[in-house]
Amino acid sequence: MFDLRILGLLVLAGAGARAWSEELEVTASGLGGLFPARKVCAVEPDPNGGDDSPAILQAFSDCSRHGLITFANATYNIHQVMRTIDLEDVIIDLKGTLLWNADDLPYWLNNSIENGYQNQTSAWHLGGNRIVFLGHGVGTLDGNGESGCHR
Repeated sequence: MFDLRILGLLVLAGAGARAWSEELEVTASGLGGLFPARKVCAVEPDPNGGDDSPAILQAFSDCSRHGLITFANATYNIHQVMRTIDLEDVIIDLKGTLLWNADDLPYWLNNSIENGYQNQTSAWHLGGNRIVFLGHGVGTLDGNGESGCHR
């Protein structure tokens, strides 16, 4: 299983990328006074464990400019490739797990996004300017890695 834990706070801002180790309060009125008030998109996981990709993509669309996208301490099942690019001044607050489906390997092989580097592909293309990704030491991106390939 591939298990990437996002620790602390990571700010992506092009050449001026900075990382902090402290946790800051995330609210609609701003992030510890560092950012202005913003629209909030809270992603709710499917109560039946279904595909959460449509809800995630909708949240990224609705809050793509000066937004705060929050994920509760829950598992979010991802069954499709996600492109969330052209974001501008967005905070992503992940307290749960984004879990990529390992039951449909042919789908991922045929639909993944080419990175153009060492013949690698990805299931999520995240991009833009001034993106803050909070993981609180528990937020997890679980792509099922090697175990997913051997199902």
